[in-house]
Amino acid sequence: TLKTQVASTRAGGFFGADHSFAWKNNLNYSAPEFSGIEIEKTLFSKTLRIRTIPRERFAVWCKTAAVGAVDPETKTTLTIPECWWVDTTGVAYESALETTGQLILTVYEKKAGSALSAGSQVTSPQAFGYIKTMLTTLRDLNLGAKRIVIDRELDELQAETYSGALIQFSLRFDPAPTAIPALKKFIQKPGLSHLEYINLTVQNRAFYREK
Repeated sequence: TLKTQVASTRAGGFFGADHSFAWKNNLNYSAPEFSGIEIEKTLFSKTLRIRTIPRERFAVWCKTAAVGAVDPETKTTLTIPECWWVDTTGVAYESALETTGQLILTVYEKKAGSALSAGSQVTSPQAFGYIKTMLTTLRDLNLGAKRIVIDRELDELQAETYSGALIQFSLRFDPAPTAIPALKKFIQKPGLSHLEYINLTVQNRAFYREK
């Protein structure tokens, strides 16, 4: 909490977190649910104003989490998706329900990894910048992604569309200069309904297979 951060400072330890002298305007206050926190203190009027900037919901990010039970038939550990809201910078900040449909972008990790927590980055800032471009493109082009998967072993984002075509992006390079323009050309001709997959994982190259 903010009070905990204030109490950890020298002034907070001396005056206490409830005293206005302990709150400094230039401290880097933080909380997972906010992208920024600004403190405005006026000694003359003895007022303390806290301005918070909420994070913008961008997508739901789901990782596989074990539930501690074993399937009696397959003898495998049962798992459930653990989902978080992420903002436009890739920070997980609020627990979310698993979603269906096209209104909310939902990303699934193919394999279980380290658990997410409030304030954690779902992937590197550079990789998330590429992912953001890919997801925004899928949404803006109304492609109707049935399921979006991150494969960390292949460094790929794979989008299964309702038309049946699988679109594969690489997380190793920016898709904007070449991959996105190539995708738009495939949409125009021959069209996603005529394709089995579009592979855009090689820079400056595009591969496809017709149905």
